[in-house]
Parts: sequence; C-alpha cells; structure tokens
Amino acid sequence: MTAAELVLNPAYRHAQRSFAAWLDAADGVRRHAFSARAALRALSAVERSRLARWLAWLGVSEALRDKLPLGERLLHLDAALARAVMAASRRLPQRSGRDARFEMTPVNRAG
Repeated sequence: MTAAELVLNPAYRHAQRSFAAWLDAADGVRRHAFSARAALRALSAVERSRLARWLAWLGVSEALRDKLPLGERLLHLDAALARAVMAASRRLPQRSGRDARFEMTPVNRAG
C-alpha cells in the first residue's frame, strides 16, 4: 500500500479496486459489475465525485489507447456515475494535439 492510499477511506479504496477489476475483467464481468455497484453504494457524495474524476482520467487513458469507450460501459453500470464522470472529464486539463478527454457515446435504446 502506498502512502497516498493510506489517507484514502477504505470504502473508496475498495470502490477503486472494484471498478478497476470490472474494467479489466475478461471473465466474470457480471460478478465484477455487481461488486462495483455494491462498492459505489458505500461511498459518500464527496467520494463519488472523487471516483468520477478518477474514472474520467481512466477514460482519457483508454481513449488514447483506442479502447472501447468507458462512457458506454459506465452507462450500463450506473447512469448517474456516467454523467458525473462526463462532467469531471470536462473539467480536466486539455492536452495539446489530440484531445482525448472522456466523451460518452450515445447509446441507442430504441426498442
């Protein structure tokens, strides 16, 4: 455990680890999604905001590596968190050249 992790609330650290496992999962995606949702419920509003900013930075990283959009995956997991991540992403500093800030891909829910 790093020194920075020592000052984080255990519930927040658990949520970060749960979301990281969900994002990286090749197998057991539903199990990881359930764990991430449960961890999210344990967070305060301030911690949810911090998690949204952390996920926004992950979205930038994934966009630079041309991975499946994080926004689309988050919409399926928790729409409120997806909106918070999008808002946090708009507050991140812009990079020169290719702008890889997080953007949500619209999901067609017509049925």
